[in-house]
Amino acid sequence: MFAPLKSVAARLSWPEPWQQAWQKLSSRDQLAVKILSGVLGLAMLYFAVWSPVSDRLVAAENQLNRAQQDWQWLSAQVPLLEKAQQSGAVSTSAMPLDTVSRLTAYVQQSLRRHQIASELQQIKPLATGRGGETIGVSVQFASVKAPHFLAWVSEMEQQGLRLKSLDVAPIKPGLVKATVSLEAG
Repeated sequence: MFAPLKSVAARLSWPEPWQQAWQKLSSRDQLAVKILSGVLGLAMLYFAVWSPVSDRLVAAENQLNRAQQDWQWLSAQVPLLEKAQQSGAVSTSAMPLDTVSRLTAYVQQSLRRHQIASELQQIKPLATGRGGETIGVSVQFASVKAPHFLAWVSEMEQQGLRLKSLDVAPIKPGLVKATVSLEAG
């Protein structure tokens, strides 16, 4: 029954010089080498298999947590968006934007509705509207909450204003520096 194991062991035997060196060791030294070999084997198993798998698992869990937080944030924004749509946001068709002052008033009203009027740095006209020129305004923010700003820009486009230019630079997570130029349709 053990004969096949002995033949396998004979084929897997150590080279002759190593066997002689092993035989010269005392039984206490042989035990120490066996224990050290076991510890080294376990260390290699840990660093080659367990640690990389564990690190990837932690990274995947962190990615899942970030995705869940993003999903929760997005889910919280849906009722706010529906509320804004149901509140009857002012339409450009209800107020003709045929002068710079009307366009400026409309933009300021929408900034208040999106709670970013206090973060407004500058608003200035792009054209006077005389002689068939395009009517537009440039709106600048030194620091504005990105979700509020992007929702405001989206509403401006939905209300028929054209986005002539948009310059957004991140300041820190959730805050951006932005300049947007809008033209009346």
